[in-house]
Amino acid sequence: MSEINISDLNKADVLAVLYNASKPMGLGFMHYDTTPMNREQAQKLLDTGHTEFDYLKGRPMKVVIAGDHMNSEMYDSYHGEGALQKAIESLRSTGQSYNDQVKQTHIAGTKKSIEQLTGSGQLFEPTRVSTHSNMKIYELGMADMLGVLGPKVNEAVKKLDDLKKE
Repeated sequence: MSEINISDLNKADVLAVLYNASKPMGLGFMHYDTTPMNREQAQKLLDTGHTEFDYLKGRPMKVVIAGDHMNSEMYDSYHGEGALQKAIESLRSTGQSYNDQVKQTHIAGTKKSIEQLTGSGQLFEPTRVSTHSNMKIYELGMADMLGVLGPKVNEAVKKLDDLKKE
């Protein structure tokens, strides 16, 4: 677990840079949007009183933005060791929540998510039902969502190609 000092940073910029560097995963592609978040959009979210963010537009955030420090453990568990720290350092060095390093991190992470989803066969896994101690256990597979999720993943591939050209 790593505590990251954010006392010198605008909290809206922190939320925006973490969102911009993050990647969608699994069913998150249903809500995925390549449009970067800016300070104003992040501030609107913070102005609602929310400081804990689980998912934003299909991207796992797993952060609490309150006070002068952040715990990086959960964000890093989804986006890679040191991911939160790298995003914060990028914000500090450029003063921008969307910069080339953040953009490249997002593109690489999203490509990896697509490869994991399609290459592993995860997208075609059926829902399984088993019984343990007279209790039904459901393991939800993505095959049930293939008709909707498949086109969203294909759309994400196209959007990433467009994003690379910008």
